[in-house]
Amino acid sequence: MNFSKCALLAAFLGGLAPFLLPNAQALASVPVYFDSTNGWHRHIQYHPEQPARIEACIKALGERVPSADLVDVAVDESTLPNGAIHRPFSEEELSYARDMLIRVHKPELVTNLEKRCRDSRQRRIDEGKAPLGFVGHIDDDTYLTTETYDVCLRATAAWIRAVGEGISGKRTAMALTRPPGHHATTGLSNGFCVFNFAAAAAVHALESNPNLKVSIFDWDVHYGQGVADIVKNHPRARYVSIHQSPAFPYMGDKREVLGEHNNILTLPIVADTS
Repeated sequence: MNFSKCALLAAFLGGLAPFLLPNAQALASVPVYFDSTNGWHRHIQYHPEQPARIEACIKALGERVPSADLVDVAVDESTLPNGAIHRPFSEEELSYARDMLIRVHKPELVTNLEKRCRDSRQRRIDEGKAPLGFVGHIDDDTYLTTETYDVCLRATAAWIRAVGEGISGKRTAMALTRPPGHHATTGLSNGFCVFNFAAAAAVHALESNPNLKVSIFDWDVHYGQGVADIVKNHPRARYVSIHQSPAFPYMGDKREVLGEHNNILTLPIVADTS
């Protein structure tokens, strides 16, 4: 694939870090989709992947760009920040997001996590406890609460809504979501990541227009092996990752083009250990 002739889906997939905001006027017309109830997915102890990531970004946007179009997709308005618009998803949007997750993951990965979270929530309700509770770990780094599945479903729908606005020519949009997703492979949640939102949004874009090409740009400390695992099977998509090496997941440590369709480009930056 010619790496210079694709539509660009820019995605900071691994997490959120401090950044310099661009010109305020340029951001003011860009809707930023976020979920103020993303904190329903959180560890019972300290964990580096936490709701404060989203809170800090929303606070920065509110202070620096007071006219920014902050769109909260939470299920209700109880946690709505000042200045945000409440625009929850329809059942059709959430159902479609689930369909896209099943398109990019093994169906049992999605359905098993859905059942585990929702069954745990119902069990707590039946026992007279609050619905929100900690469920357990998928691996040492990746955890579940009773609300993780639904938080991730809304995050997927946010990515799809934002990408949909872009490919329709309506406007540029941004999805500010957590947990991250770029380590989630076809059949495995790992590295803080439960589902792969970027891959789901990319497949949505590809299926919406047979002539469209999609490029995913991932600028993160870590290589998103999950996006590469999924995108490598789509000849009209490409994935470009700039990441530190060595670092989790200890892959992508050479500058090279990979995949049957030559659509995976890894650009590792060697860590300075001096």
